Amino acid sequence: MRNFSRPDRTVALNNAKIKLLPATDAKELGTNLDFDEPVRSILWLTSTVGKKNTQDLLAWNSTQLGLLDGDAASTKWMIRLNDLPRANEVTVAGKRNIDPIADIVAAANDDPNMAFRQQQLIQMRGRNIRRLGGQMVNVAAQADQPNGPELISNLAPLSDRIVFSSSLGRMACVNSKDGKLIWQVKIGNVSIDRLVACEDFTAIKFLEETTSRIIVLDNLTGQIIMERSFAIAANLLPINMAISPDGVLVWTLPDRLCGKDLYEADPKKLTFENPRVDRTNENPNGSTNQITYAGCDKPGQLIIHDRKIIALKDRGSNIAVFNIDTGQLSRHSNPLGGDTDTILTIKDDANNARFNPNNEVTAIPQLVSNCMYVVSNNNTYFYDLKDPANNQWKSKHMLDASFVTAEPVFPASEVLVDLSRRKAITIPQPRANQVNGIGPQAIVPRDPPETRFRLSVYIRSANPKNKDGKLLESTELIEPSGVTGWQVV
Repeated sequence: MRNFSRPDRTVALNNAKIKLLPATDAKELGTNLDFDEPVRSILWLTSTVGKKNTQDLLAWNSTQLGLLDGDAASTKWMIRLNDLPRANEVTVAGKRNIDPIADIVAAANDDPNMAFRQQQLIQMRGRNIRRLGGQMVNVAAQADQPNGPELISNLAPLSDRIVFSSSLGRMACVNSKDGKLIWQVKIGNVSIDRLVACEDFTAIKFLEETTSRIIVLDNLTGQIIMERSFAIAANLLPINMAISPDGVLVWTLPDRLCGKDLYEADPKKLTFENPRVDRTNENPNGSTNQITYAGCDKPGQLIIHDRKIIALKDRGSNIAVFNIDTGQLSRHSNPLGGDTDTILTIKDDANNARFNPNNEVTAIPQLVSNCMYVVSNNNTYFYDLKDPANNQWKSKHMLDASFVTAEPVFPASEVLVDLSRRKAITIPQPRANQVNGIGPQAIVPRDPPETRFRLSVYIRSANPKNKDGKLLESTELIEPSGVTGWQVV
């Protein structure tokens, strides 16, 4: 996450151990041993005390979430999922679950953008003013916990709080400075498979027995403000979601792009739908029988950037750019004259290797300002979103077919960094019962695929005359300790 990075630190993870080092040498700053299980992910959080900014490391695994000192790796606070109080269940019928209400009011009194008037919270953020419901009450109903351990499934850091979900349907919000619980709700005995958040709202997506649901919660209170259901039998389930900093939620169905301004009063009214479809009582969501966005379900394959929606479509063959206010395709100048829709094509070589061995779409756009980079298995593509017709390039990977892209490409200041992992390779070995090399052979793995990587570095700039995409360095790395991945922080 580029917004949650720190260039002067290197973090080494070894199962549950976290080691902190300067980026320029191997002198250890500190080691943390407070996690009980292997750490799953990390990012840097910035907080301001007076005029001083501090950066601390947020780390989590399946059952723990903790903030570590950015200079010594010591634990500032730690949350264990099993230690949280049991969450009240909230329905989608508009009931609120605020616990405890006194903390919410106290937080509002400390926020210059908040006011508490006549049993109502009023929030002012930029152009938006919201009345956050009437008198707030706790909902006492609780649901039985299903069998199995509860695990952290999704997490989103915000400016002053952290929102996360669990595998048993818990949604929780904690203060990022001290780790104290602000609110929590239980959506139901469901596994939340996607979470996206901005400062004011968190949207989640999950499956039930007969429906798929999108639910939006208010980040201040945990109150549900929007719910949309999609029947599984209709084969029209949400595929991907993204949310803008100013509260526009965007999601894809197999055949369309939908958007909802979450500040609008009517939770049922869509802000846009492209293409628009007719609805009936029997089919309340309508259908066009198209599969435009099918398979493009990974985080990063639907992005909101600078008032533009960037959506991978057509099984990864094209990237469409939409206006976030209207949901219509953006337009750009055509070198042959006039304007044309901004649909950018990703055309790989003969076998069109945009997919991994599981036939999943692998291309994930990466953006730096108006520069967009897309890495498929065969090529790296660049588009300048201000002038995509005249400013683009494609660079063929200088890799042999035994490597596939392991992680999203990372655009650094002047270069593009790609880490590829060796595919599983098998070679035939003679069996004892072969005669003159004839007979069945044993197929055995040659090298564990997770121990061999190739690091490639390409020139990056917005000027195609500067030999953009030229390979500067390509080095094969062998990692005997069994490192299986990397993360830019």
